[in-house]
Amino acid sequence: MEDLAKTRLIGTLGPLAETAFALQTLQHTASPALFEAWRKTARKRIPPQAAALTRFIAPAHGVILDVPSLVGVHAEMDDALDRLHGVPQWMLYAEVDYVVGSRRVPDPVGQLAYGDGPARTALVRALKTGFSATVEPYWDRVKGHLEARTLVASRVLAAHGIAGLLSSHPSLTWNPPVLELRRRTASNDPWNATLSDFCLEGRGLDIAFSLFSPWPSMLHPEDTQRPFILVLPARPTLQAGADIWSKGEHADHRRLAALLGRTRAAVLESVAEGRTTGEIARHLNISSAGASQHATVLREAGLITTQRHRNTVIHTLTALGAMLLNGG
Repeated sequence: MEDLAKTRLIGTLGPLAETAFALQTLQHTASPALFEAWRKTARKRIPPQAAALTRFIAPAHGVILDVPSLVGVHAEMDDALDRLHGVPQWMLYAEVDYVVGSRRVPDPVGQLAYGDGPARTALVRALKTGFSATVEPYWDRVKGHLEARTLVASRVLAAHGIAGLLSSHPSLTWNPPVLELRRRTASNDPWNATLSDFCLEGRGLDIAFSLFSPWPSMLHPEDTQRPFILVLPARPTLQAGADIWSKGEHADHRRLAALLGRTRAAVLESVAEGRTTGEIARHLNISSAGASQHATVLREAGLITTQRHRNTVIHTLTALGAMLLNGG
């Protein structure tokens, strides 16, 4: 019960963590309808000399190098990389040593065992390159999607408790006081998995979301004063994904032609706070059918996004919607 009292929703671990998960998604071929266009573009941005390092950091089907646990949560990539530069040598080596049994360590990262400064610099540079190739062009929209998913999760947590939230993914089973996590062990066999039980040891649990993480994972910070981190996948719909990969919020002004009338503008404004269809209807004193119709038009115009979990549906602004509402 002490661990449950220490459970927090933290939304996203920041751009460095999302880069690590994105590099893994880049290496495999899952969810082609959602990610294939992104993969083709991102692969072209990674220079050949960085490719081996990025594959080591996040192989297609192995565990990622757990830089998220090493650096903690940082909203800015430069801050996270500065923190990685300053991580104690023993912690960085312990993490590299943990993964070397499953894959080859490319030079010069293999020299991390000896406190080699150039090796650490190469690792940081590879992560920065990976960020520029996979996440940076889309980060504002990725972050907006994760914030919307966190808002939905907070509603689920309030309505159904921690058990409702932790049972939101088929790989997770909550049998108090044990959280069971089914891990995939073979990419071509979704049923080939191992089952892990987690005891949180009084450290508590942070729950974060990732657009790129393909399955739930548990991160274990070396610092025993920090909570464990459960990362849950937050895959968008195909339409929402297309909006995230699009060239920019300014490009498609024709979509704004769908915005006609004061009521629809009021719906857009009310969605800024994150609302269900029923809450929009009550807030504006309109029918639920009318609120649903206006929300549909706004969503098709790319101005709002809809997150669904079981019977909970919450509308939030997209980056384009926020920009329009704020006069940008």
